[in-house]
Amino acid sequence: LWDLSEAQIEQVLVTGTPIRDVTLFAPASGLVLQRNAFPHQRVTSETDLYTLADLSTVWVLADVYEPDLPALRPGTRARIRVPGHAGLTLHASVSQLQAAVDPTTRTLKARLDVSNPGLRLRPEMFVDVEFQLASSRQLTVPVDAVLDSGGQQVVFVDLGDGYLAPRPVTIGDRLDGRVVILTGLTEGERVVASGTFLVNAESQLRSALATM
Repeated sequence: LWDLSEAQIEQVLVTGTPIRDVTLFAPASGLVLQRNAFPHQRVTSETDLYTLADLSTVWVLADVYEPDLPALRPGTRARIRVPGHAGLTLHASVSQLQAAVDPTTRTLKARLDVSNPGLRLRPEMFVDVEFQLASSRQLTVPVDAVLDSGGQQVVFVDLGDGYLAPRPVTIGDRLDGRVVILTGLTEGERVVASGTFLVNAESQLRSALATM
């Protein structure tokens, strides 16, 4: 009943005396994450004395926002950076995507299985995850080049000789200070990269003055 080893049973048979102190061996090796065993404590079969974990491989749970979900799938590669450890980059891949989105944060958790040499990743740590997504060549402009009124997105195209023309565009994803232009522009066209709000305000003022 106590799961004694053969050596312990042999000790009783040889000495003829009962064992009053029993050594309990953990079923697996690992680090102690939680200890609930104390002297003179009553122990039952339901008592969790120790919580052990093998941290040689850990799970990283990344929060992914809804607009980015279509680009993720099991097997997607990712880089993991640990704040406070400059130059430390770990590589992993998505092993599982949860089925439901968190109603509070509007994110879905992606699980990554990560090899943890040197036990540099510990339970409850925060890390930065960067997914490596394959994409085709796309046309982008600086984020400040797009004037977004909420219902319409416009860029100002340089016509030459100081003339500018507003051009409605359809935008896509944003990344590193740039935004993808899906429709409305062609490669090689020059656009106003900053100050679009002032350009728009001046054009509206000129239009108002012309109608007076």
